[in-house]
Amino acid sequence: MVPMQAAVVTVMRSHTAGTLHLLGFTNITEGTRWARDDSARQITVLGLTE
Repeated sequence: MVPMQAAVVTVMRSHTAGTLHLLGFTNITEGTRWARDDSARQITVLGLTE
């Protein structure tokens, strides 16, 4: 992985953890599984619904 790509991945992980925390998750693994199991949740969290 190119150093810049590694930095971007690190920032994305940090933002994901922060978002899950704001949603009330204290366990990042549980929050990641919650989002993974239903793609509609991801869209809703990002505010991409009408």
